[in-house]
Amino acid sequence: MNSKDVEPIIEKFYLERLKIGARCIASGEIIAAMQVNPASVKAFADIMSDNVILDFVHYFAAQSLGQIEEKYPADWWQAFRERFFPKWWLKRWPVKHKVVKIEAKAIYPKIAMPKDRPYIIGLKTNLKDWWEQGKDEDEV
Repeated sequence: MNSKDVEPIIEKFYLERLKIGARCIASGEIIAAMQVNPASVKAFADIMSDNVILDFVHYFAAQSLGQIEEKYPADWWQAFRERFFPKWWLKRWPVKHKVVKIEAKAIYPKIAMPKDRPYIIGLKTNLKDWWEQGKDEDEV
């Protein structure tokens, strides 16, 4: 069997526009020497310090990888109470917790994202496994 006869593994996924920006303060001499795309930079004059505030904004293609929630005591005293106080005490006066949501994203800086469509469908294929699968069958 030839590697061309084996079908590659294809998976659909969605890409979204992810806005990433930075702000910096620079003097006039630095700005004159910079080579930056002017469409992605907004400049504001800071009269008090005789500097310029630059806002860099760029949009990247991003894929959401998942989200997790972590719950932990609000401060050291709540953690101490949770660990050492008796159960009846904690039922009467419960421990206060904080919840943090962490979202993981894969960023693809080389893919141009159109402004009119926030989501595009990409095709991910595992060509290495596909090629190896076809090569193994040729040897048999």
